[in-house]
Amino acid sequence: MRTGILILVLIIFIPNVSALKITEFESNPVGGREGTEWIELYNDEGEDLDVSDWKIHDNIGERHVFDNGTIISSEEYYVVEFSNPVLNNGGDFIILYDATGTKIDETETLEESESGSKTWQLCDSWEFKSSTKGEENSCEEETLEEDPEEEPEEEVEEKTKEKKVVKKYREVVDPQVKEETEPIELEMINLNPKVIKTGDFKEELDKGNSYAIYGFAAFCILMIALFMLRKNKYKNEFN
Repeated sequence: MRTGILILVLIIFIPNVSALKITEFESNPVGGREGTEWIELYNDEGEDLDVSDWKIHDNIGERHVFDNGTIISSEEYYVVEFSNPVLNNGGDFIILYDATGTKIDETETLEESESGSKTWQLCDSWEFKSSTKGEENSCEEETLEEDPEEEPEEEVEEKTKEKKVVKKYREVVDPQVKEETEPIELEMINLNPKVIKTGDFKEELDKGNSYAIYGFAAFCILMIALFMLRKNKYKNEFN
């Protein structure tokens, strides 16, 4: 008798434990009211789960009843889609009840004021991340691409000045570089002896020859005079 009473108490007061979890939902999809709202459930049990007559509620009331014979396979992500907008974008929570009315799972009150592709996902806590509808949640930290650092205005102005100076310099210098210098014509001098002996060169050469003859004659006279003086000197010494 006591055993029967204990079993009855356990059935009444101990809630039904299920591994079916609310893991993700979209309350404000792309397109706003024209988009599709949805809720994702995940069966973490090692066996299939019959969810016939289970219910989904939000802060307004009942939103979905599972058809009789609905089975969610083990480790399956099951998505419930709504044909009309039902979830409150300004702040809503979702509750999952089994067929007996026992609360199986419940979310926090979460807000999605702007429509977009991000959804609320269950990681260690609820996080607003890029949608993984029907798949494992992306609980790793999302890295944002850093915008390239903007250069200070002073540096930009300095670079602009440098560009202007270079441009001005090129405008002044380039025409000088491009100017073509006139070629210098060199006068050819013919050093052929036959040519040199002709014309004016012949006259100059004749003058040179005359000077050479006169010089040689003067040298000979000087040598004879010196010889005669020396001869007379020796003659006087012997006398």
